[in-house]
Amino acid sequence: MTNAEATWDAQLAAWRDRGDRAAFEALVRPWLPAIRRMIHMNVGRDAALFEEVQETVLIALMSGLRSYREESAFSTFLFTLVKHKAIDELRRRNRDKIRPE
Repeated sequence: MTNAEATWDAQLAAWRDRGDRAAFEALVRPWLPAIRRMIHMNVGRDAALFEEVQETVLIALMSGLRSYREESAFSTFLFTLVKHKAIDELRRRNRDKIRPE
């Protein structure tokens, strides 16, 4: 195990065991550019929608990391979560548009 892997494992454990916000930020910070690119790929350039999906993803990631079992690469876990949250938000917005008032 490399030092980077050991550090990542320690940060994940700190987040899972104690809800250590600094550990969560350290885990997620390197992935933020990729998260943002993936959101843009799924929702386009709508700034409000982008912000909504990004917030939803980060909240879901906070709870999802507690159950992450490392059976797949973290990137697989992360990008699946981003994709699903983006699709959920697009569906919700479309439902809201067609729902009669």
